[in-house]
Amino acid sequence: MLFRNHDILAVIFYDQVRKGRLKKIEGRVVLFAGVVVNQKANALNRLFYYQIPKDLSVQAGMVVEVPFGHRKLEAIVIELVEKVEIPLAKIKSMIRITNPVPLFGQDLLALSQFIAEYYLTNRIGVLQAMLPAGMHLT
Repeated sequence: MLFRNHDILAVIFYDQVRKGRLKKIEGRVVLFAGVVVNQKANALNRLFYYQIPKDLSVQAGMVVEVPFGHRKLEAIVIELVEKVEIPLAKIKSMIRITNPVPLFGQDLLALSQFIAEYYLTNRIGVLQAMLPAGMHLT
């Protein structure tokens, strides 16, 4: 049987999902969101955690606006968690939801992590490449 590149990637991706990299969060109280900011700097290629205001209903894969230093940046919500290891005084709150419909499902978020690690690239660049033609983050 002859495999093409995307077939091999799908097999590897399925194996990562099967090993439990996707988290189920149903039935839990989620207070914080881990996001990837829309900046392609190597120092920013990690998750930043923000508190979710009570009036916002945030899901993984949504595009949100967050305070980042003295600027406001777009970010993609990667994970929702109950606790963080950062002091609560240092955690800022999200500003708003930019797009109410999640652009990425759990499968694409896991795939973006795998691609970013495998090809040693920024995760936000991988996520931007997954967007439909003509759509881009500001």
